[in-house]
Amino acid sequence: MRNDYKASDFWFDEHKEKHYICIQHQWIEVSKEIFHICKNSYQKMYRDNKRDYKKICHYQQIDWTNKYDNEHYEKDMIYSIYFKDIIKQLNRIISQLPSDERKIIEELYFNDKSERDVANEINIPKSTLHNKKIKILKKIKEKLGQ
Repeated sequence: MRNDYKASDFWFDEHKEKHYICIQHQWIEVSKEIFHICKNSYQKMYRDNKRDYKKICHYQQIDWTNKYDNEHYEKDMIYSIYFKDIIKQLNRIISQLPSDERKIIEELYFNDKSERDVANEINIPKSTLHNKKIKILKKIKEKLGQ
């Protein structure tokens, strides 16, 4: 399993009792279970890689191709499960937004329109649209954290 995590990618906020994982340079709050699965996976990978490195240096060459395929599959499974869960949560949250807020998010993020284009479509200044977008994203982030 190729491990893209580093030890510094895991953070537990003791005061708020929240768990975070850094994915693509962004801290994402995750459930305690997901946090422990990913961190344990990272720690196991670290120990295995350390052990395998010692074997290579002191004994014989190891066939890495088979090992990589199995480990890559395991990481893809964890990654897939985690992001499917996040996508379900996002879809649920977005579907519960008022129609005007939902339209703004859909146009900006799903239809790849610029803020200027969306502002022109709904006849509001671009700065107003930008402020609304920030408020909507904050609302979504808060609901994801619940």
